[in-house]
Amino acid sequence: MSSRSSENRRADSAAGESAGPGGLLSSWRERRRFRSLRPRRGPARVQIGITDRCNYRCLMCTMHSPLVTGLPPEGERAHMALDTFEHLLRDLSHLGGTERLDIVGVGEPMLHPDCLAMVEQARQAGFEVGLATNGFLLDEQKARRLGELGLEKLHLSINSGSEEVYREVHPNTPPGTRQRILDCLAGMNAHCDRLGIRRPRLGLACVIFKQNYRDLLGLVESAAAVEATDVHFMPMGTTPETEKIALSDDEWRTAREIMDEAHQLALRLGLTTNAPDLLSLERPGLCREIYGRMPCYIGHTFALVWADGQVRFCCGCDLALGDLNQHSFREIWRNGAYAETRRRALAMPRSGESVPRCACFEACPHWRDNVATHQHLHPDAPQLLPEVDP
Repeated sequence: MSSRSSENRRADSAAGESAGPGGLLSSWRERRRFRSLRPRRGPARVQIGITDRCNYRCLMCTMHSPLVTGLPPEGERAHMALDTFEHLLRDLSHLGGTERLDIVGVGEPMLHPDCLAMVEQARQAGFEVGLATNGFLLDEQKARRLGELGLEKLHLSINSGSEEVYREVHPNTPPGTRQRILDCLAGMNAHCDRLGIRRPRLGLACVIFKQNYRDLLGLVESAAAVEATDVHFMPMGTTPETEKIALSDDEWRTAREIMDEAHQLALRLGLTTNAPDLLSLERPGLCREIYGRMPCYIGHTFALVWADGQVRFCCGCDLALGDLNQHSFREIWRNGAYAETRRRALAMPRSGESVPRCACFEACPHWRDNVATHQHLHPDAPQLLPEVDP
């Protein structure tokens, strides 16, 4: 699998070359591949939710917040079987083209008893692997093991810049939890350095709402203290019960200023943030403008697999295209429902219509990826794209 991935990366690199007859031919072949509604190769990146269960009760969470009523008991929520995960790995290896797996989920991945085994199996199959976690179940041994496995990215939801705010956001955590988690991250980096192996890229993440929007500078400082690589800001999704902790218009204006200040601080400290992309989404009609000028390619480059086996088109789409409990990923990836959804996504510049049940024109979470793909396929036509920086 690893040699196959190397071949795919070399092919993708060649496809972007525009100088010389070989480069032009490769670019043409690559564009033709993206027109196929039943592609031979698999998605370049796959997000896999391995559990919907969580040990945290974050205030702002739509699925586990103590403010939200009517949620199913944690023990009844979906939990991906190890053999389902293994079959998925085999299918992706067979299809070829997949380079990265992100183990995420509606819940906390490290609650899954096979989480580290899944990371190990995916690495042995030749995939780059990312893991998103709240970090509570990290200890010195597990943190070191993740480094030894060659984890490519560890995405940690910290949601605060201080212990006080952390306790308010995560009300069921004991005192000292935040610092203990940060110590584990620093220990992981030190362990990798001692072994002479590459550290995982480390990102600290924060969903922004009333309780923490003034705490963003502390978040960046914490990220720098543990030698993270980036800070990720996220808007808050709401339910009727959590609307009261969402930012008001006035608070959001203040949050914008603080986020911009945090972004500038991060740059000075050698960190990157997604603040420019997040703030760009505020521009009225940005996503509609983008997809009026270029297609959505996400049906060729990405797939989302939920813990219950549902395969979804993207992160901004409430559209299941198949179920791993009934069909293999290879069958789903090439089925008629997927082909029709790809057709609609590719046709958006002509049709002016969003993919059904997708947030294409509102707040597409994949717009930057699609812009990058379009520029890769059409390096000589940047004028097709709108100005997308804030």
